[in-house]
Amino acid sequence: MKVIFLDIDGVLKEEDYRAEFKDECFRRLKEIVDATGAEIILSSSWRIHYWKFVENGLKVSGRTDYTMRSGPSSRPDEIRRWIADKEDLENFCIIDDDDFYRWNWLSQFLVVTRIRTKDENGYDHWQRTL
Repeated sequence: MKVIFLDIDGVLKEEDYRAEFKDECFRRLKEIVDATGAEIILSSSWRIHYWKFVENGLKVSGRTDYTMRSGPSSRPDEIRRWIADKEDLENFCIIDDDDFYRWNWLSQFLVVTRIRTKDENGYDHWQRTL
Protein backbone atom coordinates (compact mmCIF):
# COMPACT_ATOMS: atom_id res chain seq x y z
CA MET A 1 0.00 0.00 0.00
CA LYS A 2 1.15 3.53 -0.84
CA VAL A 3 -0.23 6.38 1.23
CA ILE A 4 -0.45 10.16 1.06
CA PHE A 5 -0.99 11.71 4.50
CA LEU A 6 -2.81 14.88 3.58
CA ASP A 7 -3.31 18.15 5.41
CA ILE A 8 -6.01 20.46 4.01
CA ASP A 9 -5.49 24.04 5.23
CA GLY A 10 -2.56 25.49 3.32
CA VAL A 11 -2.61 22.56 0.88
CA LEU A 12 -6.05 22.37 -0.79
CA LYS A 13 -7.14 25.82 0.36
CA GLU A 14 -5.68 28.84 2.09
CA GLU A 15 -5.09 28.56 5.83
CA ASP A 16 -8.20 30.57 6.79
CA TYR A 17 -11.03 28.15 7.69
CA ARG A 18 -13.46 30.30 5.65
CA ALA A 19 -11.32 30.09 2.51
CA GLU A 20 -12.63 28.28 -0.54
CA PHE A 21 -11.17 24.97 -1.66
CA LYS A 22 -9.04 25.36 -4.79
CA ASP A 23 -10.00 23.25 -7.81
CA GLU A 24 -6.45 23.46 -9.15
CA CYS A 25 -5.09 21.88 -5.97
CA PHE A 26 -7.58 19.02 -6.22
CA ARG A 27 -6.62 18.53 -9.87
CA ARG A 28 -2.93 18.27 -8.95
CA LEU A 29 -3.69 15.90 -6.10
CA LYS A 30 -5.75 13.70 -8.42
CA GLU A 31 -2.84 13.58 -10.90
CA ILE A 32 -0.53 12.42 -8.11
CA VAL A 33 -2.99 9.77 -6.90
CA ASP A 34 -3.64 8.51 -10.45
CA ALA A 35 0.09 8.33 -11.23
CA THR A 36 1.11 6.58 -8.00
CA GLY A 37 -1.94 4.58 -6.97
CA ALA A 38 -1.57 6.02 -3.47
CA GLU A 39 -4.41 6.08 -0.98
CA ILE A 40 -5.35 9.33 0.77
CA ILE A 41 -5.26 9.34 4.56
CA LEU A 42 -6.41 12.65 6.05
CA SER A 43 -4.12 13.96 8.78
CA SER A 44 -5.71 17.40 8.92
CA SER A 45 -7.96 18.99 11.50
CA TRP A 46 -10.46 18.76 8.61
CA ARG A 47 -10.13 14.96 8.58
CA ILE A 48 -13.87 14.37 8.94
CA HIS A 49 -14.84 16.44 5.87
CA TYR A 50 -14.81 14.09 2.87
CA TRP A 51 -17.41 15.73 0.63
CA LYS A 52 -14.98 17.84 -1.43
CA PHE A 53 -12.91 14.79 -2.33
CA VAL A 54 -15.88 12.93 -3.78
CA GLU A 55 -16.86 16.03 -5.78
CA ASN A 56 -13.36 16.03 -7.28
CA GLY A 57 -13.19 12.32 -8.12
CA LEU A 58 -10.99 11.34 -5.19
CA LYS A 59 -11.47 8.70 -2.53
CA VAL A 60 -10.36 9.12 1.07
CA SER A 61 -9.29 5.75 2.46
CA GLY A 62 -9.02 6.79 6.10
CA ARG A 63 -7.75 9.27 8.60
CA THR A 64 -5.33 9.46 11.46
CA ASP A 65 -6.79 9.39 14.94
CA TYR A 66 -6.98 12.46 17.11
CA THR A 67 -4.67 12.45 20.11
CA MET A 68 -5.16 14.16 23.45
CA ARG A 69 -3.36 17.25 22.21
CA SER A 70 -4.79 17.29 18.71
CA GLY A 71 -3.85 19.99 16.28
CA PRO A 72 -0.99 20.73 13.92
CA SER A 73 1.81 20.04 16.40
CA SER A 74 0.41 16.58 17.18
CA ARG A 75 0.28 15.54 13.50
CA PRO A 76 3.70 13.80 13.47
CA ASP A 77 2.68 11.60 16.41
CA GLU A 78 -0.71 10.83 14.86
CA ILE A 79 0.99 9.73 11.63
CA ARG A 80 3.54 7.61 13.51
CA ARG A 81 0.71 5.85 15.35
CA TRP A 82 -1.16 5.21 12.09
CA ILE A 83 1.84 3.60 10.34
CA ALA A 84 2.97 1.59 13.40
CA ASP A 85 0.90 -1.53 12.66
CA LYS A 86 0.62 -1.32 8.86
CA GLU A 87 2.64 -4.30 7.61
CA ASP A 88 1.49 -3.78 4.01
CA LEU A 89 2.69 -0.16 3.87
CA GLU A 90 5.16 0.08 0.96
CA ASN A 91 5.77 3.80 0.95
CA PHE A 92 4.21 7.07 2.01
CA CYS A 93 4.54 10.81 1.80
CA ILE A 94 3.15 13.64 3.88
CA ILE A 95 1.74 16.73 2.16
CA ASP A 96 1.45 19.56 4.65
CA ASP A 97 1.97 23.31 4.79
CA ASP A 98 3.86 23.22 8.08
CA ASP A 99 7.43 22.08 8.58
CA PHE A 100 7.13 21.07 12.23
CA TYR A 101 10.24 20.61 14.30
CA ARG A 102 8.65 17.41 15.62
CA TRP A 103 8.68 15.61 12.25
CA ASN A 104 12.12 14.16 13.10
CA TRP A 105 12.68 11.07 10.91
CA LEU A 106 9.36 11.69 9.12
CA SER A 107 10.83 14.82 7.51
CA GLN A 108 12.34 12.75 4.70
CA PHE A 109 8.77 11.93 3.60
CA LEU A 110 7.46 15.50 3.93
CA VAL A 111 6.38 17.72 1.03
CA VAL A 112 5.85 21.24 2.38
CA THR A 113 3.39 23.33 0.35
CA ARG A 114 4.66 26.71 1.49
CA ILE A 115 7.95 28.22 2.49
CA ARG A 116 8.80 30.98 4.90
CA THR A 117 10.73 33.94 3.55
CA LYS A 118 11.84 37.14 5.25
CA ASP A 119 11.36 40.61 3.85
CA GLU A 120 13.96 43.37 4.00
CA ASN A 121 12.79 44.24 7.55
CA GLY A 122 13.20 40.68 8.79
CA TYR A 123 9.46 39.89 8.94
CA ASP A 124 8.27 36.40 8.06
CA HIS A 125 6.10 35.87 5.01
CA TRP A 126 4.66 32.61 3.69
CA GLN A 127 4.79 31.74 0.04
CA ARG A 128 2.78 28.85 -1.44
CA THR A 129 4.67 26.24 -3.41
CA LEU A 130 1.64 24.48 -4.94
